[in-house]
Amino acid sequence: MIIALPVRATEATTDQFGNLEVPPFECLWVDFKGPRPKIGQAWDALVGQVLEAGYIRGNQNREVYKDWHGFDSDDNITELQMGRVAHKRTGEMASSMVPTR
Repeated sequence: MIIALPVRATEATTDQFGNLEVPPFECLWVDFKGPRPKIGQAWDALVGQVLEAGYIRGNQNREVYKDWHGFDSDDNITELQMGRVAHKRTGEMASSMVPTR
């Protein structure tokens, strides 16, 4: 697993960290607010919504740590991204976001 944070600079300033530029991709996304130990529940909810709506899961997922206050902080905001998926029957691509309940 690669842990990444979005950055503006593209040059590494230390030997401890490096840069990896990944191509953009179309995805379903939802913002999760809460501590890292509960992020699995947010992923389960997103996957459940995708499957319930009749879509096939994508093969690429990403997490973007948009506002990080610490591992157990309720104030963390993490964008969960699931590669864009197609509907089982129609082949129609899902819209850019699955709303949360």
